[in-house]
Amino acid sequence: SSELNKLRQDSDKLRSQLQQEREQRQQAEQASKKAEEASLCRSKLLRVQESSELNKLRQDSDKLRSQLQQEREQRQQAEQASKKAEEASLCRSKLLRVQESSELNKL
Repeated sequence: SSELNKLRQDSDKLRSQLQQEREQRQQAEQASKKAEEASLCRSKLLRVQESSELNKLRQDSDKLRSQLQQEREQRQQAEQASKKAEEASLCRSKLLRVQESSELNKL
């Protein structure tokens, strides 16, 4: 009878330990699952941030290319205007020389 009671107590103790082990295992599995979900979430967030940064960099790059093209066009226009002004100046000089020569010939 005493041995039977001892066996019952041992059995109850083992059942209790088994139940605790199961609960701890379930908690560990849930924690692992949560950690995996958090890791996936962080990965997605990083991809979204990288994508957003890439889009911003692309936009900045496009804007800078456009500004560079405008600067080139303005520089070319300025060079053409300068060349035209130089040609006009040469024309005026030639015209003045012709007028002076004509006046000298009249004299």
